[in-house]
Amino acid sequence: MGFARVQWAFVNDSLLPRDEAQNVWHFQTPGDVAAAGDAIMQVLTDFYDTAHANVLFSTLLTGSARIKIYDLEDPSPRPPVYEGTPALTGTLGAPYPAEVAVCMTYQGPVVAGIPQARRRGRVFLGPISTAAASGGTGDLRVAISAREDICGAAQGLIEQTELPGLTWSVYSPTLDAAGSLASAFTTVTNGYVNDAFDTQRRRGLPPTTRSTFS
Repeated sequence: MGFARVQWAFVNDSLLPRDEAQNVWHFQTPGDVAAAGDAIMQVLTDFYDTAHANVLFSTLLTGSARIKIYDLEDPSPRPPVYEGTPALTGTLGAPYPAEVAVCMTYQGPVVAGIPQARRRGRVFLGPISTAAASGGTGDLRVAISAREDICGAAQGLIEQTELPGLTWSVYSPTLDAAGSLASAFTTVTNGYVNDAFDTQRRRGLPPTTRSTFS
């Protein structure tokens, strides 16, 4: 069995690496991590395409992405053992600011004696399209259509059949430091998406001009 860390980076319309929106994933693989690279890229591409069914992502993205996969059994610093350039399908919508995101929380079953925070992970999806919101003059919320799309995509990731033995997982550095790498990986069994938008300040664009008063 192998233990993979996956870095997925959405290419921003600026085409600058510093503006890329990144998500980090972890998978247990049935064998060599590099050999599972094609399958991992495919299941994540399917996840993003399904989550994007009702125009989740905005035109701040180009529709293309980069993926790098690392074998956590390699000593640090680790070179990627697999790289790819997946592409999203579907239309990109009018944008909210780049730092607006939708948070998806995922976790394994509760186990006595282990804080659940160590068996839980989050991924921040975005930049987000205005089509992902519901509400008019009051508070804007993440639309139920967007939440259902994301939950459906996550369920597909749990049930994926691209490669037998490939398992979406939560990785806990704390459990890794206290025991073994295998004990630090928890198989994802459930999760949720709240109706409140989140903010990822590191994705915010730098100012380009300034208005003044005196």
